[in-house]
Parts: sequence; C-alpha cells; structure tokens
Amino acid sequence: MQHSITEEQKTELFSLGINTVNKTELSETTQLFLKGLGQIPPTIDSDEIFTIATKLIETLKQEGCVGMVFAGEPSLTFALGKAQAINQFFGVSQFDVVFATSERVAIEKLLPDGSTSKESIFKHVKFRLF
Repeated sequence: MQHSITEEQKTELFSLGINTVNKTELSETTQLFLKGLGQIPPTIDSDEIFTIATKLIETLKQEGCVGMVFAGEPSLTFALGKAQAINQFFGVSQFDVVFATSERVAIEKLLPDGSTSKESIFKHVKFRLF
C-alpha cells in the first residue's frame, strides 16, 4: 500500500482471515527486495515479471505471510494473481492476494471570488480477493 493501513482496513483484513504485519517486522533482506519493486524496469518481458511475482510470493511465505495487499505496476499485479491461481490449482499452497477498492468522493467548494475548486478524496470501500 502507498499509505499506512487504517484500523478499518486491519479489521476487514482480519475478518478475511488475514493478519497484518508491518514491513519493518520483515527481515532486512525481504525489506530490500520489496524496496526494489518500487520501480519495475519497463524493458523486462512477461516471463521476467512472472518470475518476480513468484519470488515475491515465496519470499513473503518464508516470512510466515499467508497473503498480501498489492497495488501498483499492472503487469506485476496480474502476474501475482496468475501465480496465486497456479499455486491454488496445483494445491501447492494457499496465498491470498487482495486488492483495496476505493470510491472517489468529489467535493466542490465555492471560492470567495465566485470560482469553484474541486477536490477528490479516495475512501476505502473493501478488499477484493484476486
């Protein structure tokens, strides 16, 4: 997630059977691996993306994680879902990938000069299992 998880989100994840862990509770090696995912090179191909997705799931499983909330690079997001589906199909392991959904709430304000300003606020709605 791009922000700290809220109490509302923690509660919902817990109701889905997913306990939350702060990234700082993970090993230094895992933290470095996750940090490296901040910029996926645009030059790599689909097979390399799938390799990254598989390694991400395996790395988190070694840390005792049973799922993750993921958002970001679209092809990595798809590859994570694909890797999860393959693992579940072959009964290798259960590892849930969930995505946060949000609702955009637009607020228009009338300014003193008669013009208006528009602000968008994104409000968490629910997590969706991939």
